[in-house]
Amino acid sequence: MNYVLAVKSPVYGKQGAFLAYQFAQALLEKGHAISQIFFFQDGVSNGNGLVYPANDEFNLTQAWQAFQPSIIFLCIYV
Repeated sequence: MNYVLAVKSPVYGKQGAFLAYQFAQALLEKGHAISQIFFFQDGVSNGNGLVYPANDEFNLTQAWQAFQPSIIFLCIYV
């Protein structure tokens, strides 16, 4: 199946963005395709390259940036 994901959770402070990342990874591992990932509302913070997590935290921003470069990431703020 082909999926489009929408991420509305901020990069840190809530777990929605991390769960979306895990879900996207699981989809690809099971052989599904992701055509686009949309980041909007608080989700735009996932694309902020100036976010630096604590040393003992997973760097979600970096993980999203390295995730499937062929997928188009659209960041909008409404």
